[in-house]
Amino acid sequence: MIQKLIVCFLLLGFAQSSMAQLNDLIKKNVKTATRSHDALLALGSAAKEPGRLWIHIRTKAQEKSAQAINSQLTGAAYNGRNILGQPIQLVTSGPRNTELRIFREQDSADALEILKKLRKDVPSAQLKNLSAQYRSVEWIKPGHFELWLAPEVIIPEAK
Repeated sequence: MIQKLIVCFLLLGFAQSSMAQLNDLIKKNVKTATRSHDALLALGSAAKEPGRLWIHIRTKAQEKSAQAINSQLTGAAYNGRNILGQPIQLVTSGPRNTELRIFREQDSADALEILKKLRKDVPSAQLKNLSAQYRSVEWIKPGHFELWLAPEVIIPEAK
């Protein structure tokens, strides 16, 4: 019986020692994971989320022009933001002039860079800042760009 008690005390002492080592190891791993997480957050905040460009056309005849514009504008980085092309939208009504629309004030600098490249093919394109009207709309995220082509816009080499 005494031998069993001695073995129990030895095992209990060993378990307590192991638990202390395990606790130290857990604390070390948590600190390492926290540092890694903080470093990733800092890295991620330096890079912008990709933007998305939606092109709206008024007629089926503009589809090839929109595809050419989409190819020209997407895939490039504007002020550190990559732009991803979205499906071309055929709409029945829209503005009389070609507009590059933004919905967040913070997208202004990126939009000006996009507009500069766009004006090579569509010199009359204008920037339309709708951020005041859409300030409280939560589903529109930063980097949402819409290009509305005027009804007469056809790029000759895209025919």
